[in-house]
Amino acid sequence: AWTIQSSASDISWNSVTYGNGVFVAVANDGILASVMTSTNGTSWSIQNASVANAWQGVTFGRGVFVAIASSGTSNRAMSSTDGAAWTTKTTPVAANSYNWSSITFNHSYNNTGRFVAIANGGVGTTQRVMYGTLNTATTDTVWTIQNFNTTNSWNAITNNTSWSAATNIEVVQSMTVHECPGVTTMCMYVGLGNTANTDSKVY
Repeated sequence: AWTIQSSASDISWNSVTYGNGVFVAVANDGILASVMTSTNGTSWSIQNASVANAWQGVTFGRGVFVAIASSGTSNRAMSSTDGAAWTTKTTPVAANSYNWSSITFNHSYNNTGRFVAIANGGVGTTQRVMYGTLNTATTDTVWTIQNFNTTNSWNAITNNTSWSAATNIEVVQSMTVHECPGVTTMCMYVGLGNTANTDSKVY
């Protein structure tokens, strides 16, 4: 059963995650005060983002929160260890052309993990996947954009081990992830965040 709670601000909250005992949500209004945190999911506090971008997605992995945005110039990612103090991360120049919409974390990659983001549109058409390699010593992420073999508007991504190896990540066109047994292009998997196959999974 769900219970309505009051947010910390009446803006467009778009994504939420949990880690280190803290819930973190981000908003896409393009203002600085576009993060809120809570330890119980009931009482929320406003936090400042590192820059006033339109933050679309947030995830947690290896002790680090990472958020991605659909606006900004080579600064469409930010990270935090506590959800309150955020640091801007440099993203590739090519990433400026895409509306980054969702992000997840793959724990299995190279024993350190990898953040993977997808886009639901933009000026470009062939590079709608971006991955961030985590440096566990500095909690930094180095981002790389990848060629993509479809121009679909991808809106949600999650790490999924239900149908294949733990290194697979499943991307779908809605906020609900389904197992994909068929052969159409509604769903795809991205192996380790840098290859794509649109005709092996369906929902």
